[in-house]
Amino acid sequence: MKTARHLLATTLVALTLASPASAEDKTVPESDFTAYKELAQVKLDAAKESLQKDVAALGTRVDNQDKRIDQQGNRIGDVSISLTWFGILLTLLAIIAGFVGYYTASTKARKEAQDEARKAVDDWLKTHEADLKQRIKAAEDFAAESRAHIQTFEDEINQLKAQLSDKLITHTNNKMAETTALVEDAKRQIQATIAQSTDQTTPPASPAALEALQAQAENLLHKAEAEYTFNDWDNRAFAAFGEDKFDDAARYWQHVSEAPDTPPDIVARALSNRGVALAERGHADEAIAAYDRVEAHYANDTAPALRAQVAIALFNKGNALGKRGRTDEAIATYDLVDARYANDTAPALRELVAKALFNKGVGLGRLGHNNEAIAAYELVDARYATDTAPALREQAAKALVNKGVALGRLGHTDEAIATYELVEARYTNDTAPALREALATAQINKGNALEQRGRTDEAIAAYELVEARYANDETPALRKQVAYAQTGKGFTLLYRAKAHWATLDRRHADLDLAARLFEQAEAEADVDDKPIVLGNRAYCAHLRGEPVEVVHPLLERALKEGREQLYQATLDDLAIHPVPEDAAYRVLLDEVWAELRGEDPPAAAPGAG
Repeated sequence: MKTARHLLATTLVALTLASPASAEDKTVPESDFTAYKELAQVKLDAAKESLQKDVAALGTRVDNQDKRIDQQGNRIGDVSISLTWFGILLTLLAIIAGFVGYYTASTKARKEAQDEARKAVDDWLKTHEADLKQRIKAAEDFAAESRAHIQTFEDEINQLKAQLSDKLITHTNNKMAETTALVEDAKRQIQATIAQSTDQTTPPASPAALEALQAQAENLLHKAEAEYTFNDWDNRAFAAFGEDKFDDAARYWQHVSEAPDTPPDIVARALSNRGVALAERGHADEAIAAYDRVEAHYANDTAPALRAQVAIALFNKGNALGKRGRTDEAIATYDLVDARYANDTAPALRELVAKALFNKGVGLGRLGHNNEAIAAYELVDARYATDTAPALREQAAKALVNKGVALGRLGHTDEAIATYELVEARYTNDTAPALREALATAQINKGNALEQRGRTDEAIAAYELVEARYANDETPALRKQVAYAQTGKGFTLLYRAKAHWATLDRRHADLDLAARLFEQAEAEADVDDKPIVLGNRAYCAHLRGEPVEVVHPLLERALKEGREQLYQATLDDLAIHPVPEDAAYRVLLDEVWAELRGEDPPAAAPGAG
């Protein structure tokens, strides 16, 4: 490349100096010729320098084409190198023509100079044309390849963006679906609790489900209530109920029932749930009104979902009436549930009918109609004793237990014991968890009945069976049953000690064991009859000869919680196998009871002397 540029410059100089002076053979003065020569030399040198710079610039452009593409960072335009080259050559020709035209001495000389210049340029171009075309072609190919790479890169970026967008949308949709499923799971479990259902097909709500429900309710706080759907109100209601905010839950379910887009079965469920929430707050009359609305609107509807909601509302109405002391009305409501749904095959409705009959028996027993109560319990047993549904077998077992209690009230103790033994025989090997509590209760009641019949050893064996089976069970209901068995066994041992008071070793052994059993029973926080446990502890401590500083606080706590009922029960118990120590305990009992009532202690308790 360098040699070619020098050769071109030399050729141009030689052509200029060898040109004749004039086409007409006229002699040009030496001085003019010299001046022209010098001026031509200057112009030629300038042209030479300009041409060298242009050629060098062209080489730089070609050699560094890839660098310019990388620096620009955008699409490469069409390469115009060939045009640039030809522009340079045309400029060169124009300069040469100007130089030749400057010499006016001879037209022939000017033409010959132009021809020679053209020839030199043509020769140079012929010599380097292939190389220039090759380099221009290479630059064009590289530019095209670069454009293709850039396009490919842009396509890949766009594809990645699309994939990322799709993944983000899919992930968002999946998370929303997962959250919705968790919320519905929590609502199903809370609804099962509200409906007092023990259906084993309803899985318990996980902590994650309850958390999702609460989060959903919190998110709704950022939404205007005017824009709520019925489902928004429903979610807030379930979340509030799950947090024991019953007033809020009742209010939200009222909104659900009034929303224009709420389906009829959801309206019925919302009204029924509102009644339950109101009942939890002690507003029994308002709860009953809510249940009556369900009955009034949907009693004759044949849709299964609506029939179920009406049955639930009726059952809950019976419970609310019972709590209000309107037992006859409650029994009539339970009879209506039985009459309307006894032949329905839906599992939830069959369970409600069984519960209604059981509750009817409870109500009849409360009214003192023990024979009618026994008949209600026997109906439950006859229908569901061998049912495949665990929840229904549980109702049958519980009915037998209550039948035994009613028989005991009627003085039919032996028949009561036989009934408890029937529960034991029928359900001991049943694996349904719901029956375990009924079995434990039957054993405890059997022990109580045996103790009443004076069959002390058999009674203790019944209590011990409950301990042996369930002592390590963590189920709250069964832990309570174990505490009841411990209390029953301790009470039996205490009165066995009184019956054999003169036998010191046996007395002390029975009283010591009874004291430990009472302490264990008291340690169970959820025991309902804790006043009885405390009263037994106080009496047992007195019989063991413990100081009044120990006995008095226990008796005081027992009477504070048990009040008049416990005081009277203690008087009855003192009459069983009386011993000399009972007189002093009666004095203490009357003193503490008088203190709690704000009265002066009696001067002398009857029978204390």
